Formats: sequence, C-alpha cells, structure tokens
Amino acid sequence: MKSKFVQGLKKFIFYAVGIILIAIGINCSKLSSLGISPVSSVPRACEVIWGWSLGAMTIVVYCILVLLQIIVLRKRFKWINLLGIPIAIAFGFLVDLFGVSTKTNFFGLDTSGFGHWLAWLPVPENYLMRIAYFVASLIIIAVGVFLYLRPKWVAMPAEGFAAAISEVSGMKFGNCKTIVDTSMITISFIMHFVFTVFINKVPVLEFFKGFIGLPVGFQVVVGIGTVLSAILIGQLVKLLTKLMGAKIDKFLAK
Repeated sequence: MKSKFVQGLKKFIFYAVGIILIAIGINCSKLSSLGISPVSSVPRACEVIWGWSLGAMTIVVYCILVLLQIIVLRKRFKWINLLGIPIAIAFGFLVDLFGVSTKTNFFGLDTSGFGHWLAWLPVPENYLMRIAYFVASLIIIAVGVFLYLRPKWVAMPAEGFAAAISEVSGMKFGNCKTIVDTSMITISFIMHFVFTVFINKVPVLEFFKGFIGLPVGFQVVVGIGTVLSAILIGQLVKLLTKLMGAKIDKFLAK
C-alpha cells in the first residue's frame, strides 16, 4: 500500500512540475514577442482580440478541444478523458499565475492583483534579449512536456485531441499532433491578421514585419518563433526521451 502511494506521489510530482514548466515557458515565449508556442496560439489570439487573460482564453480553447475529442471519438470516447476539463482549468490558472502581464481580465473579472509571478522579468529591449527569452521558452516547454508525459496520465487537451484523431484515422500520433499544431497556428494567424489589418488598420507589410520578428507597434501572436517552436519542441522532447526516458520510467515504476 505504501509503495503504491509513493509511486503515485512520484508520478503526481512529475506530472505537476511538467505542467507548471509548460505554463512558465508559454509566458517566456509571450515575452519574447517572436510568436507564442503553437498550442497557445489560439488562446493568445483571443487574448489580444477580446482582452481576457491568456489563462482564461486557454481554459475556453482547451475545453473546446475536449469537446472535439468527444465528437471525433463518439462511442470510443473514454469518460476519464473528461479530466481534461479540470486539467485545462488548472493549467489556465497556472498560465495567469506565472503571467508576465501586470493587467489581466479573467472572464470580465479584474485579476490584476492575481499571480503575475514572472512580471518582474525585464521587458526585452533588444533583439538579443528576445532571442534569449525565446530559447528559454523552447527548453522550458520541452522539459515540461517530457516530464508531464512520463506518468502516462490524462493528456493535455491538445495532445488528447491529436490522440483521438490518431485512434479514429489510424495515422501515427506524431503526424496527428503536427496536424493539430498546424491547424491552431493557421486559425490564430487568420484571427490575428483580420483583427490587426482589417479592424486596427495596420498595414500588411507592418504585420509581416512582426511575423519575422522585427519591432512593431502591436502585439505579435504568431511569428517566426511559433513556427520554430512547432519544429523544435518535439525534437527536444525526443532527445530528452532518448537520453533519460528509460531511467525516469524505471524510477517511476518502482
């Protein structure tokens, strides 16, 4: 009994620390202004457009992803995957808790006094600092994903949706994850483009300057950093799994 408790505790610590690191990494990528990570691109676009916090928008988008799992899987859907909803809520709170913004609005509620534990980080004043924040976000998110996957507990909604597509279509999970990430990037890009160019009347050339990382007068959602994150985070997770996966899995199984 004691050994099972210890094993469960170890798995919980790895799972929780992993999710916390992902939340921190997302905020670092937001601060870099080079483009946020793919799974947070739609919530980030919603934050910029409607003004609610990144955490609040993360909860909404991730709950929609759980609903899409139900639609895709139908009778194959396992009710344990509904745990993706409380996980989405907890993750949304963590994103705001470690937020870099000093003013936030959580579903209409002013939460400027909540969290913002990373608001002390200096705003990047040059391109080198922006790259530093971006590289830090890549490493932190990759380590977070690696750790939270080790216990093989309920996946975050984005990965859960990819797994649902994989189960129904028979395609490899990696390919389905690429489809989900690419779709989220595309949706957020279109949302932000329409909002920035057609509503805020920012010139198209100025918009694409922001995309490639040049300084602009508006908030960047999808940028060159988003594309690089989609490519590199998965590779970093593969590398970490190759180097330490077996040892950590053995440790968790004891």
